[in-house]
Amino acid sequence: MEAITQSIIEYLNNNHTLGALQIDGPWGCGKTYYIKNVLLPIIEQNEIEREKNAIHEKRLTLMISLFGIKNIDEISRQLLFASTQSKFGLSQKRIDGIKKSFANIAKCVPYLKEIDWDNALQIPPSTCLKLLGDDAIIILDDLERLSKEIDVEDVLGFVNDLVENYNFKVILVSNQEHFEDNALLFKEKVIDKTIPFEIDTSSIIKSIAGKFHPLLPAFIESEYVVRYINHNTPDQDQNKILSNLRTIRFAISQFYPFFDNYTKDIDKFENIPSEIIKKLCVIWRFTLAISIEYRLGHISPDKSNDLENAGMRFIFDRLVLDGDAPEKTEQTYEDKFIKRYYDAFEESYLFIPEIYNYILKGGVIDFAKVNEVVSKELGIWEEPMDEDWAFVSKFFGRISHFSDVEAPSQFIRYLDLISKGYIEKLSEIINSANILFCYKDVIGLNTTQIENEIIKGIDAFFSKTDIEDIRNQEHHLDIFSGNIREEAKPCLKYIYDKIKELDNVKEREYIEILNEKFAHNLKAFAQEFSPSQVAPNVYFQQTPILHLLNLKMVEERMRTLTPEDCEVLYDMLYYRFENGRIMQDERAFVFAIQNGLKTLSDEDKTLSAHFKRLRLIPLVDKVLK
Repeated sequence: MEAITQSIIEYLNNNHTLGALQIDGPWGCGKTYYIKNVLLPIIEQNEIEREKNAIHEKRLTLMISLFGIKNIDEISRQLLFASTQSKFGLSQKRIDGIKKSFANIAKCVPYLKEIDWDNALQIPPSTCLKLLGDDAIIILDDLERLSKEIDVEDVLGFVNDLVENYNFKVILVSNQEHFEDNALLFKEKVIDKTIPFEIDTSSIIKSIAGKFHPLLPAFIESEYVVRYINHNTPDQDQNKILSNLRTIRFAISQFYPFFDNYTKDIDKFENIPSEIIKKLCVIWRFTLAISIEYRLGHISPDKSNDLENAGMRFIFDRLVLDGDAPEKTEQTYEDKFIKRYYDAFEESYLFIPEIYNYILKGGVIDFAKVNEVVSKELGIWEEPMDEDWAFVSKFFGRISHFSDVEAPSQFIRYLDLISKGYIEKLSEIINSANILFCYKDVIGLNTTQIENEIIKGIDAFFSKTDIEDIRNQEHHLDIFSGNIREEAKPCLKYIYDKIKELDNVKEREYIEILNEKFAHNLKAFAQEFSPSQVAPNVYFQQTPILHLLNLKMVEERMRTLTPEDCEVLYDMLYYRFENGRIMQDERAFVFAIQNGLKTLSDEDKTLSAHFKRLRLIPLVDKVLK
């Protein structure tokens, strides 16, 4: 950084330069941050010293962005606005306000009404530049981000005019990879020197971190953290990502609330307890990974992924013997995520829901939940825990620490606890089965014995867990379907069968509810099938279910329909069947309605009979065709 700064100061102090100075570097590498936070204060001090030593009067330093600029005149006016703001504290908005007020007053004067004050009050570009003074330092940022309506060559010609005719020192900040070849050729006539922006990004990252919290820079450069932002890894894509300081700044901004929460009332970095440092390292690792993926657009609230369970299969892979591992399938997004951000650094993966949701959706952070998840991962969670639950939760992490003598009894104890329902998720049951079958020779039990104990555990789990919770966990089992030992597949099938059995019970209960509503409250029945209301966890709009009703009751109910019942039933049948989407199974339900309507007597002249003849019967006949 010092070499770049020195080169720029030499250019500004040299009275014999022939053109502008270019600072060239890729997007997001910290050029703008460096200029605003490092270079501008140094330039200001350099100008003060020059004036103090009677070398030159203090020059005005102006910096503007060319992002979206559509014409050369606009650049001149932007420079004048920057100058006005610097000298008098008047922003462009304030100047526009004064101009508007003057134009409004002028409209009240008869002989001034016809004047186009909007154009009349525009200062000519040449005048704008003359008002900057005899000498100035101009910094034009984002050269490559001009509007497509303006030619880069025209801008470079303007820059040449600033240097040759106005004696201004001009610094161009750009990414020349995005220039056309002809612009590059023309640039050689305008640019006196190009400085590649290749600096130690860690120093800028520390500077950025310091803007958020005084202790953050020391944390960022600590040996536990700095390696995660070192862009000298074998992964070239990762290097490119980590060199983008906008992304790193975003990650730091997302990490700041957690750092601040853990370091309240601590005045020095060395006073932060080692336990807190460990927690912050785990949080930073996950925050950085999710922030990068979010900024790249790989994850969003609208994109589904299973990062929450991404680490489960890796537990199995790392504990089984090579010969026992199933054949690998194609890598998923989750696999690649763990390899890039965790396996590359030989770190274990931990999903932290609060941080994930905070980055993707914002909102209030529950720091207590974050602390619980991280503390459990580090094995320092202090909440009182039942001894058996503690044994189960930490078992896999202790396997390699068992001696040959104690291993069998430890496995037997674990299997016994699993059989009693000491498990929190369905996916954990299958993961346990994978591991236990892998070590069955160590345990001293055969496949059938282990399977029987695991099935006991599944039954115990289902007996204590709400069906809705079980159904919410069901999709997580799919991650094991292609990566499971043969011995464990019957256990997985048993879980699916149990879920299906529960669904059948739920369905039977729901059918009874529908029968009751059809018989006594047809309006409530119809609402179950309206487009805006779907009974949760029982059926989808496309799922046939009406044929399971008591069809004899349906047929008899047609005799007691009121006019309102007829209209309600008409709407229900129309929404469900009118578009030709009748499901074959449900034809039986419609036939039952048709049979019931056939009992209508020609002598019946009631309003209900009128509705049946004119509304229901034609619709039912049409549906069944």
